[in-house]
Amino acid sequence: MVAVLHGADPGGFAELFAENVLRVDHRRGLSAHDIKGREAYVAYMEASLATGLTSGAVAPVVAYGDRHALVRGSWGTGDGIQVDFLMVMVTNDAGQALHMAHYDPEDEERALEDVRSRFMAVGDTR
Repeated sequence: MVAVLHGADPGGFAELFAENVLRVDHRRGLSAHDIKGREAYVAYMEASLATGLTSGAVAPVVAYGDRHALVRGSWGTGDGIQVDFLMVMVTNDAGQALHMAHYDPEDEERALEDVRSRFMAVGDTR
């Protein structure tokens, strides 16, 4: 994702997100305001790059159906700063991110409850 933002295909990055994407942040320390909409989310990520963000990674923790997942992730800078997080991700039928909720790494039970409740509320027919 960071590589795409750093030049390869910034337009392709935007297409990873639904027009009505919502990003919420439940972290207690480092947190950000809610972000609504693709354009606002892309602008947020571009601003993050301007602060020196150079790397990012995610690894699955658990998935419910094809559209609901909890992932463990991290962002890093060239000078060695790393921010770890958990993220609940819900996608739409096109596979675009529709809802993203960030949690502190130690808040796994709360994040698991979030992804489970979202899945149970709508199910997943695939």
